[in-house]
Amino acid sequence: AEVYRNQGENEKSLKILEEAETFAASIDKPSFKESAIARIAAGYAKARFFEKAVSLAISARSSKSLTEIAQLLFEAGDRTGAETTLNQALSLPYLTPNSWVEIAEVYAANGYNQEAMNIIERLDKPFPYP
Repeated sequence: AEVYRNQGENEKSLKILEEAETFAASIDKPSFKESAIARIAAGYAKARFFEKAVSLAISARSSKSLTEIAQLLFEAGDRTGAETTLNQALSLPYLTPNSWVEIAEVYAANGYNQEAMNIIERLDKPFPYP
């Protein structure tokens, strides 16, 4: 999908991602389904279909996908969208310490040092983090 997008063939890119999404919806095992949907969300983001990517990543409860999408949004110049996406990642239940660190790294890499420090400081508190 990303290759088609890079060649300016948005319709082909979108069609491939939609077919993958339809297939993922048919997967019976929830953890496999969520993993597939998270990967498809990353595909949408790399093809610059950010709104759809965020929606799928939230439905898959994938903080990793949301942090990847946020970084791509920062790179695309959409700081507001990136911040919103990171906040959505932070609101997901059951974030692991590694997820918190990944979110902090994206903030720090994009000049949001205080936000990154605030997240890292949460790691000093008992799990689950506030």
